Amino acid sequence: MVRQYLEIKQQHPGTLLFFRMGDFYELFFDDAVLAAREMDVTLTARHKDSDNPIPMCGVPHHAAAGYIAKLIEKGFRVAVCEQTEEPSAKTKLVRREVIRVVTPGTAIDEQMVGGAENRFLAAVAGAGDAMGAAFLDLTTGEFLATEFRGEGNFESVLAQLEQFQPREVIAPKSLERLLAPMFSKAGVAVEETTTDGERRLPPRFACALTLCDDWHFSTDLCDDFLRTHFGVASLAGFGLEGRVRAVSAAAGALRYIRDTQRNDARHVTGISWFEPSDFMQLDAATLRNLEIVESSSGGKRDSLLSVIDTTETGMGSRLLKNWLLRPSMNVRELDARLDAVAELHRDTIRRDRLRQTLKRVQDIERLLGRVSLGTATPRDVVALRASCDALPDLKKLLAESAAALLRQLDDSLDDCADLRARIADTLTENPPLKIEEGSVIRAGYDAELDELRSLRHDSQSAIAAIETRERERTGIASLKVRFNNVFGYYIEISKANLKLVPDDYDRKQTLVNAERFTTPELKDLEDRVLNAEARIVTIETKIFQDLRASILDDTPRLQTAARVVATLDCLAGFAHLAAVRRYVRPVLHEGDELVITGGRHPVVETHTSRFVPNDVVINNSTERLHIITGPNMGGKSVYLRQIGLIAVMAHIGCFVPAKEARVPVIDRVFTRIGASDNLSRGRSTFMVEMTETANILNTATPRSLVLLDEIGRGTATFDGLSIAWAVGEYLHENGQHAAKTLFATHYHEMTELARLLPGVKNVQLAVSENTGDIVFLHKVIDGSASKSYGIEVARLAGLPATVLARAREILQNLEANELDVLGKPKLARHLPSRKKKNDDQPNLFDKANETVLDELRNLELDHLSAADALTVLERLKSRVL
Repeated sequence: MVRQYLEIKQQHPGTLLFFRMGDFYELFFDDAVLAAREMDVTLTARHKDSDNPIPMCGVPHHAAAGYIAKLIEKGFRVAVCEQTEEPSAKTKLVRREVIRVVTPGTAIDEQMVGGAENRFLAAVAGAGDAMGAAFLDLTTGEFLATEFRGEGNFESVLAQLEQFQPREVIAPKSLERLLAPMFSKAGVAVEETTTDGERRLPPRFACALTLCDDWHFSTDLCDDFLRTHFGVASLAGFGLEGRVRAVSAAAGALRYIRDTQRNDARHVTGISWFEPSDFMQLDAATLRNLEIVESSSGGKRDSLLSVIDTTETGMGSRLLKNWLLRPSMNVRELDARLDAVAELHRDTIRRDRLRQTLKRVQDIERLLGRVSLGTATPRDVVALRASCDALPDLKKLLAESAAALLRQLDDSLDDCADLRARIADTLTENPPLKIEEGSVIRAGYDAELDELRSLRHDSQSAIAAIETRERERTGIASLKVRFNNVFGYYIEISKANLKLVPDDYDRKQTLVNAERFTTPELKDLEDRVLNAEARIVTIETKIFQDLRASILDDTPRLQTAARVVATLDCLAGFAHLAAVRRYVRPVLHEGDELVITGGRHPVVETHTSRFVPNDVVINNSTERLHIITGPNMGGKSVYLRQIGLIAVMAHIGCFVPAKEARVPVIDRVFTRIGASDNLSRGRSTFMVEMTETANILNTATPRSLVLLDEIGRGTATFDGLSIAWAVGEYLHENGQHAAKTLFATHYHEMTELARLLPGVKNVQLAVSENTGDIVFLHKVIDGSASKSYGIEVARLAGLPATVLARAREILQNLEANELDVLGKPKLARHLPSRKKKNDDQPNLFDKANETVLDELRNLELDHLSAADALTVLERLKSRVL
């Protein structure tokens, strides 16, 4: 057995081998030591008293899925090895084979894929001038691919990995040096140290990286492999013609699925090409700062997704998350969604009926995935039928639709009447979880099955008759006829009655308080009943497998129905949300002006009944850059975030929290909001801030929306102010990167940009002061704040009065030194490459003035008489421009 274990283990390196032995899965040697720790089970050993004990641990087969799920979530790979032949008296060692390898990206069991989000396996292929990426969700059959060429293609691939958030990434071994440092070995980001003691930063991705032989991604083989799988002569219909790197990645992903699952994955019926430029790009920082799918505390709660997800199905919730991660930039597509939402918003009764009907639909995509992979139980198939039973009612509710998208959904939806009837005619209404438990196939479906069931039923009567007769014959009132899997049927007699046992009883087993016997009649009955039981299981298994295979023939119809249900669920959820939260329809346009009247933060307003709405008007010409000043706790960050969230909501076809909203097509939303140390990566707050800012300045376009908060606050005041000023100028002046920008700052000197640049506007968060008390009004008004009220906020926080008094004194001194003799901020005296608006402002940075300063610096004052000093001063004064 150990030799068999080691041979199978050698065939599956890098996995934990779950080796089936009777009712347990056992692990041995190093696998046992590791798995016992990770699963929190007892580590024991075979041959404990020998010189070479074999470490081992095990889990019951019926509970294995939960333990495997725990290992998979930690990034491990598990090879499930089953007994593939029944043990018998002639069999010394039963045959065993690995039936599938479970990995983080290929998990399909319910314990591992709970929730309504995608579980993507990603594949990366290519190098040099082109790289491809593919994303496959085995649980649903969703399959996408893309390709990047030219400079920056590797970083573009990494950006897609951040956006799709795969559970596992596979790549050719030739990319190991490039990719390995970015991934954790078991899905856990930990800091490592090299052999020479050098500190190594933790990985960028906390998911598993699996390296495969390069031939898996060979361009010569991949095209043929995909065409064979999809049964097509060309990949042009999928948009993959000539995109060899994308084809390599896609084939690598699909081949990995088929190798690990030992299955053809027939529910993967197609692949979609996508261009990232077709979608609004939301990088990891923006997703985090705007709390789009996860809140800052982690988890879905208090994120935008949690607030707007009112879907009724897992498919709808999954689609909504995908829309949020990749918002559309297609105005026609978005207008079609908005038309549908508007119709359902108006028709309250039909909307409510739709949502009630959708509650009856389970996750068709995942049920179909389990059918395809051979893991669907009888209850899964009945759940599939019950879900399809709702499709005719959905078609009736869609029949009278006016919106084009709703009519399209109605036309695409097949009610699958024949499939529903086939399942209903085959399976019982409430089958057991496992087919071995019997009573899965409906009575009347198969004549032989009905006959065997009758025999089984009659045998129960026969056993009862034998028990009654033997009690009367022997005079033993406590005599029992029983059955177990080890000894079959037996007669059990207590020790006190053994003297009454007839001579024709054959002893079978001795217990502490009783003995078990059999008779020729009981043996004959046992043979007939057990043969019937085995035959019943065989027939039911065959009928059920045939039913699953026939369902697979309907895969395209079911997948289309699932997509229709998911889309309808999202649209109806948007309409319900608009009615409950007083959202309005946004107007999307190809211009450059963003106008929001009475905008609200969709998450914050759910936690307060007194949210203060605010307006914004920003474009690429007259109001390109807004400088936002105001007190701490005044609401600047909320204001910035709500504008970004409203823009994102408009780009998924959702109504928005505002009185009115006109939203241009936005290619990217960038954010730099708040302090965020990343000490585990060895990066301070300021380093994180500058890295995120650099990304914005290098990649923003005039169609982007940039939300900046507190640039330059992580370093010395003058350093920070200088950087903030230069960033503001760059985003206003640079034609390639001049985006619509809202810039919140406590540097009041920044407001001087409005005097110097034509597209800069100052706005502030209003404050009410009364006899030393301050009230934050959270209202955005024109103009610039006179101060930040930081000391007043410190007073509210409870700082001692002496500290506050001293702080006010220091503040006055600092403010005085920031002004020139004219009482104006010194930083505002110069703007590169643009003529200053006020000619009376002295310019100390002109070349002529710089020579004066150089001469002043070089003066040797110790050797300068008073008369000479006056002469020098007069000369320099005449040269100052």
